[in-house]
Parts: sequence; structure tokens; C-alpha cells
Amino acid sequence: MQFGNLLIRTAYDRPPIPFMDHDWSAWVDGWEESRFHGFGATELDALLDLHEQLVDEQHLPESRWMERHDWTLLRAARRSMSGEA
Repeated sequence: MQFGNLLIRTAYDRPPIPFMDHDWSAWVDGWEESRFHGFGATELDALLDLHEQLVDEQHLPESRWMERHDWTLLRAARRSMSGEA
């Protein structure tokens, strides 16, 4: 996935543990050795985890990411799927 000038990669790699909260991972292509890796039970969760890390560390202005890619709708979809209000 291309987000601005960042190429985001995702992977499904279920580890041999009973928890599913790290089945998906997301990272910025070329930054594999960095600490910025998102994890989640779904691909969307991993992308949102990565997004939060990049915004928190100011590698990505939240307004730019949110305007170009409607993460607000994706978050709403995740809440809807999980039954959250």
C-alpha cells in the first residue's frame, strides 16, 4: 500500500501461540530495522497500530494521513466489526 511517500507492507504470520493479537504485522518498506512495526489480530488493526506509532513519533502528520486515507472510516468499521460502540 502506498501512503504518500511511504510504502506500507503487511504480512499474515500466525505465531505458534494461542493469542491472535499479533497475527498481522505492518511496517514501512525500507524501515524494517526500525522500531516501527504495527501488530494486530487483523490487517486493519496492524495498520492502525503502525499509524499511531508514526503519528506519535511525528514521522507522519496525523492530518495528512487522515485526509489522504480515511482512517476514521476504517476505525469505525473496526469498532462495528468488534461490536464496540
